[in-house]
Amino acid sequence: MVVSDGQLTAGDGRDRLAAALDYADRRGVPLYAVLVGDPTPPKDLTVVSLHAPREVRRAARVELTAVPTGDFGIYLIRMHIKRLSGQATTWVRINRGFLNEMRKQFMLWWTLSPEMKAEYTEEAQAAFA
Repeated sequence: MVVSDGQLTAGDGRDRLAAALDYADRRGVPLYAVLVGDPTPPKDLTVVSLHAPREVRRAARVELTAVPTGDFGIYLIRMHIKRLSGQATTWVRINRGFLNEMRKQFMLWWTLSPEMKAEYTEEAQAAFA
């Protein structure tokens, strides 16, 4: 039995699924699919504007990933910053400030009223519809 929401979230998801299907087929094992969750694929987001020190934008690759936590509408945000050039001590100093500003923005979100959150959410959904 395969229980899935139909979303492939791992880079090798299709290969692993194909290997599992082949394995079961070779052994004559019947597979039954049980679909759960919302079949609507999540929208891809594009960063339209990045407000960060010039050194961060030029000397680093910034990757933000939103990962569902299992609780409705709650995501874990992972940020990975890789230094591409520049002195390590300068890079650390600049990025410490950038990360602190990002942390403040996430903390600010939690202080907004439900009405303001709903307004921002509607704006984002309209932008990415």
